[in-house]
Amino acid sequence: MSKTKVRLLYLMIFGLTIILRFSLIVLNREANDPHEAVANLIIQTGKLPQKDYCWECFQPKLYHLVFAKILQITGLEDNPAYQQNVAGQTINFFAGLLTLAVVYS
Repeated sequence: MSKTKVRLLYLMIFGLTIILRFSLIVLNREANDPHEAVANLIIQTGKLPQKDYCWECFQPKLYHLVFAKILQITGLEDNPAYQQNVAGQTINFFAGLLTLAVVYS
């Protein structure tokens, strides 16, 4: 197989994975754990919650801190959890794109 065909095959595979990840944002509302609870605690208290504050609070907080900031920037902090979840899935989508770009390069 020529180098051009291999490169085209890789691009098609990565394109398909991007489409599939994006479709999860649009279609799948039940996939995430309730991470918005942790983000909302960060918004309400202004600090990182301890692991016993809520069900998901035991996890590392970088994602939750970014999630909380995105909710504040977009004005979604007062929206219902299922709508906030879309913002969280969007963060995951872009993190996945970044991972795919690193793998591709």
